[in-house]
Amino acid sequence: MIDHNGRFRACEMRGIVGDLHDYDFDVRRALESQGMRDEVEAIPKANCWCTHSCFIQESSKFSPKAQLLRIPLAGLAQ
Repeated sequence: MIDHNGRFRACEMRGIVGDLHDYDFDVRRALESQGMRDEVEAIPKANCWCTHSCFIQESSKFSPKAQLLRIPLAGLAQ
């Protein structure tokens, strides 16, 4: 997620990882930066699973339990 001032983060709910100014506004370089890699690695370790409705699908792909159990069961319950 990129803020109005060029700072970026992995998610609206997480802290700032870097600033696009430092990457000459090259989003690909920013996303491949060590800071972003560290942040992506830290998310599951922090037990940070999205509950914001816009991000649930993205979060669920990191959880086999959600993919194989919770989502199918939720579908059956309807």
